[in-house]
Order: sequence, then structure tokens, then C-alpha cells
Amino acid sequence: MFFRVHKFIQNGRQYQYLRLVENYRVNGKTRQRVIASFGSISKLDSDEMKFLIKDLSKISSSKFKSLKKAKSVSGYKSKNNK
Repeated sequence: MFFRVHKFIQNGRQYQYLRLVENYRVNGKTRQRVIASFGSISKLDSDEMKFLIKDLSKISSSKFKSLKKAKSVSGYKSKNNK
């Protein structure tokens, strides 16, 4: 998962929206989907951005740990889990 800034121009004015995007595969081809949209960047202050980043980091690290644990149980060993 990663953050993407979606930019577009409407009526001569540029708008920027913050989105959380995930990569996944379908039939061997990489696709992307928007997981969450956080609205206009101009409306988010720095404290809100820090809060988002901190909380999403917690979620992604706990998700990674549970995936790593599940893979090690099924016999798969990652580079870090030899």
C-alpha cells in the first residue's frame, strides 16, 4: 500500500486529493485499487497527516506480521524468517 496524490484540473484550477492505493495481481498482471480517499490535501493540516501516517503504519505492520506468521506456519520461509 502507498499514498498517491491524485491531481486534476477543473475550470482552470488544479485540485489535489490524497488516496491510499493497493497493488494486487490478476492473471499475472498488476492492478491497483483505491482503498481510501482522504479528501483534498489543502483541507488536511499537518497534524491530521501525521495522525494518518502513524495509524496506517500500525495497521500495515500488524497486517504484515500476521501474514508472515501464516506463511511460516504453512511451510513457506521468507528471507527474514529462515
